[in-house]
Amino acid sequence: MMRSQQIANIIEKRQPLVKRIENAEIQLQRLGLELQTLEQERNDLSLRGELDDPEIRTQLKQINFTAIQLQIKDELEVLRKLKQRFSRATLNIGVVGRARQGKSRLLQSLTGLSTVEIPDGELLQCTGVRSTIYHDPDTTTYAEVVFHSEQSFLEEIIAPYYKQLGLGIEPKSLQAFASNPPQAPSQKSSESNAKYEHLCKYYQHLDKYQSLISSGSIKIESSQIREYVAQDTIDGKGVYYNYLAVKEVRIFCPFPNEEVGRLALVDMPGLGDTGIGDSERMIRTLGQDIDFVLFVRRPRMGGDDWFDFDTQLYDTANKALVELPIEDWSFMVLNRDANNSVLCEIFAEKMQVKHIKVKRTIIANCADAREANDEILSAVLDYLVNRIDVLDYRYSTACFDRVSLLQQQTDAAISKFSNIIESFKSEDGMEEFNERFSAFWDAFPICLEDLLTELIEKRDCEDYHFRQDVEKLIQSCRNDRTIVPDQEEIERMNKRYEGYRTAYEKSLQNIRTQLSIRFLSLEIGLNRSLEEIKMQVVGALADQGLGGLAAMDSNGTVAASEFLKAVADLIPEKQQKIKFGFQLLADFDLVYRGLIQHRIRKHLDVLTPNKTKYKLEANFFDGLLGKGQSPTERIVSNLTQAYTEAVNNCEEELKKLLREPSQAGFAIVEEFVDRVIRAKGVENEWRDFLWRERSKVWVDAFRRMKTLQELQRNARDLAERVKATNNANHLSELHTIG
Repeated sequence: MMRSQQIANIIEKRQPLVKRIENAEIQLQRLGLELQTLEQERNDLSLRGELDDPEIRTQLKQINFTAIQLQIKDELEVLRKLKQRFSRATLNIGVVGRARQGKSRLLQSLTGLSTVEIPDGELLQCTGVRSTIYHDPDTTTYAEVVFHSEQSFLEEIIAPYYKQLGLGIEPKSLQAFASNPPQAPSQKSSESNAKYEHLCKYYQHLDKYQSLISSGSIKIESSQIREYVAQDTIDGKGVYYNYLAVKEVRIFCPFPNEEVGRLALVDMPGLGDTGIGDSERMIRTLGQDIDFVLFVRRPRMGGDDWFDFDTQLYDTANKALVELPIEDWSFMVLNRDANNSVLCEIFAEKMQVKHIKVKRTIIANCADAREANDEILSAVLDYLVNRIDVLDYRYSTACFDRVSLLQQQTDAAISKFSNIIESFKSEDGMEEFNERFSAFWDAFPICLEDLLTELIEKRDCEDYHFRQDVEKLIQSCRNDRTIVPDQEEIERMNKRYEGYRTAYEKSLQNIRTQLSIRFLSLEIGLNRSLEEIKMQVVGALADQGLGGLAAMDSNGTVAASEFLKAVADLIPEKQQKIKFGFQLLADFDLVYRGLIQHRIRKHLDVLTPNKTKYKLEANFFDGLLGKGQSPTERIVSNLTQAYTEAVNNCEEELKKLLREPSQAGFAIVEEFVDRVIRAKGVENEWRDFLWRERSKVWVDAFRRMKTLQELQRNARDLAERVKATNNANHLSELHTIG
């Protein structure tokens, strides 16, 4: 099988793991939220004082949920990197080394690119940004340049200088950075001064690259690549600043060695200058985007050796993945030239002494395309196709073993919490309840009977609100000068309908309709009175301690019907007698159409053309001639009389109904009382219902008991959820590669 196909198979084997990793992330995130909820509940409980046992409070406090949540956060970051590794469509080889060691020459040899696309230089550190080079056999070389957003530029590039050099508050916007030159560090040293000068380069040349920040990405030709990745022109005489705004460059080109298949080479800026954050970015890149590392070191004649900065570079790379030591996924390339062959051998022998451990050390000329491909790249590809499955397995297994251990530790903490909660003294309080209920049942029926007595005394009295509404409505009808049309309006209607008789009949109908609509407003008054009666019932209930069964507003009040409905919803179906009583009272309304409308309509006949006694006779016009009265005057007169008579008759009819709200209110309350205190077996229904809601009715006696019982129930539920999260079958799936 060709290497390209083997590499493709490796990538395909990784894909199923992505979904499993996502499931693990969801499990951990859910677990973290549940722990956060439980911790908050524990803290709130302590603050409220329900836990009056100092020993129990101490035991609960000793369970360090915060530490577990921090571990969950760390493991989520590890899973994120693992998911990113397995989601990639390529195997990525990172080339790491200090400046001027031959990294760029090696990449040129492996990719067939030149200094135009991969800058190199002996005098200055030439490469300014990270580049990823993808093998694409069917394309002409091009690149995608990804620029920093304003946020990533400030947070990832600028802020580390301010923090490490102690320069004060880092700028929160590009404008702030441009307007306030960074002050020199207070602690003077050659290193800090050099790092400060590096920051000043970003500040002094901001105008040359600022327009590129937050511009997204662009596609460029191969000839333009150097302008965005290099610090100088190809002849070394000019300077570029675009790279300061670049986050990453992706280059697509055909590699000379077509066996590489779906392979990418990652060229990271050479370490060793005074840039702050370079090491951190290298660690992040290696951990997230690299499958294998090539260290490049060029021994130089004249006193070169493995120095501290070499071991520091190695140690930095080794921090990328806790789960895999760097020695298992790296080679060392000692870059041979015409003069240093013997020195390369010496360097190779001394690596063990310097504790620089890799899987293989290769001595080769990075500038020689044949050696680079046959000796370096071939060795890497052989290692990857034979060992990457094992590395992936070790990496994922280490991650999920740690996740599994964390979940087990969490399970133990939850179990400990549950045991402490279960140890609370949480007696059911039946004896206390029986005493409270006995007192309630002695007083509650009497309270409702007293209310009925009060209502029966007012049953035959006129309802105040309804009478006011009737008087206000009748007075409004009498004062309204617009409901009866004037002579001008009659004349217009005569012309429109081509006759006074039709105009008259239409006017009667219009007046009747308007008057009928006005009387609909009486329904508001009817129900305002009824709501007051319901409120008296609610007050009686509250007096007996039942006010806590439903929520009140900020003023401690609530609409009576809403309160009664809320209580009805709270009562289980098995307590059907009292439930129906509350529903009946809550839903009862006095409806205008059922109580008043039919009584009013008969008095509106005088405004109906074929029923009114104020008719226009057949000799209507002849009769007017002798009286000196115009047709419009006669019609307005008739309309006014008919309207006045209708209003007067409606008033008389409504006066007969002024007692209806009081009578209806008494009747529905008596029906309510029959249902909730007089019905057979209702006492047992109240006992069962109030036992269930005892903490709302008798807060002083049962709140702590209810709180502890709820906490115990929540702890049990949470423990079950954690056990489900720790399902061993899920974790065993996660260990499977391919």
